[in-house]
Amino acid sequence: MGIVTAVSAARSEHLFALHTPRPEALTSSYHLPLLLASAFILAAAVVAVRATNTRGQDKATPDTRHIESQSVTANNPESARVGGSR
Repeated sequence: MGIVTAVSAARSEHLFALHTPRPEALTSSYHLPLLLASAFILAAAVVAVRATNTRGQDKATPDTRHIESQSVTANNPESARVGGSR
């Protein structure tokens, strides 16, 4: 937002220096900043589409804690009993 404002202010000052009528200078000074803002939004959209959302996990190695706990219970049925062995 600050960049758009700065570009617009610079453009309107330039048009005032050229003795452009005030209403025309104020309205035409927003064409370039709006184009610039559109370019920034487009760049942000490209980054958002290209960025991965892995949250630090590797896609190739899923969370296997649940699978490992099932295999330990299947290999040792005594550990699955409540109260230990009989």
